[in-house]
Parts: sequence; structure tokens; C-alpha cells
Amino acid sequence: MRVTILLAFATLGLAGAVGKGGPEGGRGGSPGKGHGRPQPPKNTPKVCNPHNNCNREILGLGRRSVALETRSADCSEYLKVTVTGAQRTWTETIYTTSGQIATTPTQAPVITAAPKPVPTYADECRRDDDYASACGCLGVNATTTTVRAPPAYEYHFGPAENCDLIAVREIPECAHECFNTLTPQWGCTGIRDMECQCGVNFQPIAMAMGECVLERCTQQEYNAVYPAGLNACRCAAVSANLPQPTIIL
Repeated sequence: MRVTILLAFATLGLAGAVGKGGPEGGRGGSPGKGHGRPQPPKNTPKVCNPHNNCNREILGLGRRSVALETRSADCSEYLKVTVTGAQRTWTETIYTTSGQIATTPTQAPVITAAPKPVPTYADECRRDDDYASACGCLGVNATTTTVRAPPAYEYHFGPAENCDLIAVREIPECAHECFNTLTPQWGCTGIRDMECQCGVNFQPIAMAMGECVLERCTQQEYNAVYPAGLNACRCAAVSANLPQPTIIL
């Protein structure tokens, strides 16, 4: 019985040696074929040359000691991209009773982006691309922000006549019912009652129209309602001697 137990332990020990180190080696030997599990491939990080002086400056390995928070903040600010959205053109009619008819377009403003300076401690970054690349080594990526472009204006002169017809013609038809049902709250008789719905009533009526117009009109039609109403009320302000309507931004 004792001999049998010793043989069993010897067999287990041999099997363990073969599984860990192969039949020809112990723990330090090469694993035998068919033994062990393959290791999953590791993610390869961005390769940043540590001998590149620009990279060294931004990674904090250069000649100057700059805090990590400062280097990260400078990179974030430098890589912040601002995109200007499409510019809108507002056509504005200046109504007059003098009979003067003319068109005066205005020049659209030129939008320029000032170049961002590279921090002084990054003087080893000879080109802007070098600094941006080194910021990527620090783990800082570009961010994009879209801003609204200021509108361009085009001014026209026209006679202050038949202002109610201007309202009916220029305000999208889908919104007419909103004017006819909502303006009576201010004592108006509908879309053609210019003296009532313009002047001091223009702004509160315009604010009240939003939800009704959104339910009945497309987005493009909705966007056209306010400028059209503003144009008609500017005509009425001159022809009926009313206060000029307040512009809602």
C-alpha cells in the first residue's frame, strides 16, 4: 500500500513538471507544445518619440519645469476649434412717405480667426503641428464648438403704403389663422389690423405666436413669420405714426 501511494505522488509531480515547463525543463524551461493559454494582444498606445525635444517639453521632461495642469490647460485651449455656422442675411425694408425708392445692400462682415500662440515654454516646438502632436502625446484632443455667425443686413427703401397687404403677402399662409385667433386678445380684428397689432402690441403678440405657428407651419415657414411681421409693422409705424416695433433677439 505504501509503495502504491508513493508512486501516485511521483506520477502527479511528473505531470505538473511537464505542464509548467515541458518535458525537458523545470519551471524556467519553455512550455511544451499544446500547453498553456495564448495571451490576448495588448492595445498599442500612441507612439511618442521621447527623444523629440518638443514632445519632451510638453510631457514635462524638458529643460523647464512646468506643472502638468498648466501644460494640459494650454493644450486644451490651443486645440479648441471654433466653427462659425452659416451666415443668415436679413433683408430689411426702410419705409418712407417721401417717395424715395432705393436699395442699399450692406457688406457682410468678414470673420477671421486669430492664430493661437504656442506657449513660450514650448519653444522647441518649431511648427504649430509639432505642438498639436505633442499635446496628443499628453492625452489632450481637439474639441469643436459651433457659434452662430452674425447676420448680414440688406436694406431697401419702399413706400409706406398698403401695409396690411404686405402682412398678408409675406407672412406664410399657415400662420394666418394664428393671427386671426390670437390677436383678438389685444382687441385686434386679425392679421390685417395693423394699427392694433403693431406698435406697443408687437412684442407680446410675437411672443404669443410661437407655439401656434410651430403646430401649423414647417420650420422654414416658422422662421419666416417673425421677419415678415416685423417688416409689415415697420411699414405701419410710418404710415400710421406708430412706435417702431421692438426687435426680439
